[in-house]
Amino acid sequence: MRPALLALTAALVLGGTAACSGPPAGPAAPPPASSVPAPPAAPAGPPATVLTVGDRPVAVTVPPGYRPGTPAPLLVMLHGYGGTGDREEAYLRLAPEAAAAGMLYARPEGTADARGERFWNADPACCDTARTGVDDSAHLRRVIGALQDAYTVDPDRVYLVGVSNGGFMAHRLACDHAGLVAAIVSAAGAGPSTPCRPAAPVSVLQIHGDADSVVGYAGGTVFGPHPGAVGTVADWARRNGCAAATRPGPDLDLALSADVQAPGTRPLDGPETRVTSHPGCRPGGHAELWTVAGGDHAPALAPGHARRVVRFLLDHPKP
Repeated sequence: MRPALLALTAALVLGGTAACSGPPAGPAAPPPASSVPAPPAAPAGPPATVLTVGDRPVAVTVPPGYRPGTPAPLLVMLHGYGGTGDREEAYLRLAPEAAAAGMLYARPEGTADARGERFWNADPACCDTARTGVDDSAHLRRVIGALQDAYTVDPDRVYLVGVSNGGFMAHRLACDHAGLVAAIVSAAGAGPSTPCRPAAPVSVLQIHGDADSVVGYAGGTVFGPHPGAVGTVADWARRNGCAAATRPGPDLDLALSADVQAPGTRPLDGPETRVTSHPGCRPGGHAELWTVAGGDHAPALAPGHARRVVRFLLDHPKP
């Protein structure tokens, strides 16, 4: 096995019960999955329904009070490499906030590679390691279409949240389907590294630890080069017609410690997260960066993190 893939697997065994992350910088032998503690169970929410789109499942949680015929916002969460929707939800804990906000909440699954690790073919940087060429942009467009057929989705409030490989995928969908997607949140993803010509403005929030050892905050290489967090947001500012200069926002308390798998080490005393945004965007566009000072690839998240993410999305519908 190539060292890069071995290192990637190690990070994903660790992140699979938490952040479902991408590859780390150096090689390491993967520990047995049983050695990695799962995060505490998230508060129970409404039960999920499972749809099948193509040959892949999509778990859908319908909020209390949903009424067919009354448009509801849609949140699609994209797991990281080696993860699943359920494991990513155990880390992000978006379900209670989505339910409280009246959002339909969908969790599609990526393709399983030869090792059984699920991935999204988002970008040359991450994470189609076997070069299958699977068109996940088209697949996820079909997923959203199937959800629109099954439920009454507000066309102005289709949102994406992605972590690591899922964050790369969220950026790709925003490029390819800008007329459909209102806003995305990418946590520890990046990109795109390939041409992106969105047909309409999209609101973009990038959340990234400045000590990320997997998807480098300043840019780097996973399976191909990727831009850094600042560059990713600046590129979206340009696409959205925003000002090149940024303005600061109030600091946030998003993380308890640098790494969810080592919660007793590297504590992050809040508010540790710096907020910057590009003003003056065209209607429907926004470009914002939340930098978790000292945060690694998968910080232990503070209470209120999910609420802030959901609030950002709901504050940025299509015009």
